[in-house]
Amino acid sequence: MAGQQRYGSGSKVPEVDNTGVPEGEMAVEVPKLRAEGQGEVKDFHFPPVLNGMDYLESVVTHLRGEPSTRDLKYGVLHLQAATEVLLKTPLVEHDWQLVVDWPKGCTEEQYVSGDFKSVGIKDAVKLLRSELDIDVPMAASNAINELVLWRNALQHFGLTVTAEAVAARAAAVLDFLLDFIKEHLTWALAEDDAQHVATQMEMVSRGLGEITALVQTRLRTLKPRLEGLEEVTVQCPQCGNWTMVVDEAVDCLYCTGSSWTPEAACLAYAVSIQGNSWRDYRKDPSGPRETCPDCDGQTLVNGVRLAHAPEQEYSFCFGCSARYQGLEHCMRCTRLFHPGEEKSVCDDCWHEAIQRD
Repeated sequence: MAGQQRYGSGSKVPEVDNTGVPEGEMAVEVPKLRAEGQGEVKDFHFPPVLNGMDYLESVVTHLRGEPSTRDLKYGVLHLQAATEVLLKTPLVEHDWQLVVDWPKGCTEEQYVSGDFKSVGIKDAVKLLRSELDIDVPMAASNAINELVLWRNALQHFGLTVTAEAVAARAAAVLDFLLDFIKEHLTWALAEDDAQHVATQMEMVSRGLGEITALVQTRLRTLKPRLEGLEEVTVQCPQCGNWTMVVDEAVDCLYCTGSSWTPEAACLAYAVSIQGNSWRDYRKDPSGPRETCPDCDGQTLVNGVRLAHAPEQEYSFCFGCSARYQGLEHCMRCTRLFHPGEEKSVCDDCWHEAIQRD
């Protein structure tokens, strides 16, 4: 082979000393892979759960205290990576083909080598429910979906989001993942891996406690400012807290005074809080917005929950703060209105019909 000396039958084979290096040649020390604080590592051993836990350790390390912009970036990226790895692990254990994006698919050889396209987190959540009867609660699902949007923004065109919002969303996702790992993942681990994960879980749990404490401290300071505004307060699409006030302006008090236009707040609420798809709304310029019967703005959203009665759903206007229940679509112009007895059209259409008669 090129670059190698050949030794034929008449050639002298150089003597070799006790280092294993031919006489006359320089011994070159080959660096060995080592883990910090550990001995020599012979193999790159990162099964999915350990891989996910390693990402989670990184997340809490980056988000503790007063994180820098760089800390926030890697906190978001590593939390998204951890979530994807950990949610897909039970699917892979059940049937590796579940995590392969169809219709293209792949062979088992391609899967083992990593030569395939994997399903996204949203599809993984659906598959966990349909294939394994594992349910991801709505609050956790919303936080995960927002995390996916942040990661995509970071990777492709940049992200502007507050440190407070990252901490709040991260706390919600971490809290869910720790329970998910305990319930669905640790039972299948080998003994050494299980001990390692247990140690990591303790570290991540402590980090989560610190992050949660910061979030709760800020929420307590905001409580006096939110009192009396419960009927116009909704969950913020960015941080997930009940701190977005729709009163003349649309502001989240938690996200350091983050402001929204009514039109942007409608779409963000429908996606991040109600769990709808941005892709669907891009096909329809109006998105989930309806015309408000009170202010005539296209800023009304159905199924909105308010802080004063979180169990109830309203048709709520992000423009004028009006809330309704029992609205129906006019059979003539399709706008929402309060139906009267034996009345299936709005007042405008009713008067127009009378004038024509």
